[in-house]
Amino acid sequence: MSKTEIALENGGFDSPFTARPDPELGGPAVGEVTVARGWQPYYTPQGANDPPWKHRRPEWTRFQQWQKVFGTSGTIQGGVFQRVQVVPGDLLTLVVRACFTSSSSGVTLRVGIDPFGGTDFQSSEIQWGGWQGETAPKNDPSYWQGGLDNPRYLSRENIEAEAPYVTLFCHIENLYAGKDESAFWDQATLYREGEEEPTEPPGPGGDWAEVIAQLKRIADAVEKIAS
Repeated sequence: MSKTEIALENGGFDSPFTARPDPELGGPAVGEVTVARGWQPYYTPQGANDPPWKHRRPEWTRFQQWQKVFGTSGTIQGGVFQRVQVVPGDLLTLVVRACFTSSSSGVTLRVGIDPFGGTDFQSSEIQWGGWQGETAPKNDPSYWQGGLDNPRYLSRENIEAEAPYVTLFCHIENLYAGKDESAFWDQATLYREGEEEPTEPPGPGGDWAEVIAQLKRIADAVEKIAS
């Protein structure tokens, strides 16, 4: 199988970054929701019965080459998404470079694909990759120590597109209300799986003609010796 890259809009999370309205409340653009071109913010809003530290709105900003999604002194559930045009039936793999920082906040990250192109990150249609971060046991492959110098590639593989669009999600959650819970996203790449192109045999004037001629010369030589 071969892989072909499907073009994303700003898969590298490059500038410009622009202020957006709160994705839950709407209204005018706010500086705390500053997102890279081509991507959209989302989060779980605080419920009426939630304590003040739970389900706080994250903030989105540029940090060096990264799209940063972060919170302070609370728990967050959110990230960024992008809808991408595909061909139904495409077999897709999403790979995203990421890192995180945490003050023992129980940060964990994952990426996913909605094969139907929906934009609700809580939809059961989304095919998520595994959680990775500081909540796993330290001898588990999904355990991951935070730090800007410790990036990792997160992926979700072999998801069949069920519609002309799919949606890509980059998601952060944390368990504890620490002073820092931050995800950093960079280099999102979407691949389409495909059959390898068959190798065409050489044409009449190509290499096969030379091979056949060489075999004929060898046969003539053998026949001459035998006689």
